[in-house]
Amino acid sequence: MKTHAEILDTILAKSSSDEQFRDRLISDPRAACREATGITVPDWIGIEVHEQSATDLHLVLPVEDKMSINELEDVAGGEAYQTAGPGFPTSSGQ
Repeated sequence: MKTHAEILDTILAKSSSDEQFRDRLISDPRAACREATGITVPDWIGIEVHEQSATDLHLVLPVEDKMSINELEDVAGGEAYQTAGPGFPTSSGQ
């Protein structure tokens, strides 16, 4: 089973090399994620795709002011995406 980072890397790589996929990722992220990874994201989980620009800064705030050690390490390492959370697939498939 792929890790969250590997799943995201797959989606980002496909969006970088396939303009039509990138457009679908923006217009229908749920279907595009399923297409790229084979994983169906539950309907109760929202997906927002933001295109990076030189003039915009996107901050993602955690639900609570409590972060796991892994999440703190991700932030400290400069990663700007969520790699875990309720409803996201885990390495055990849950």
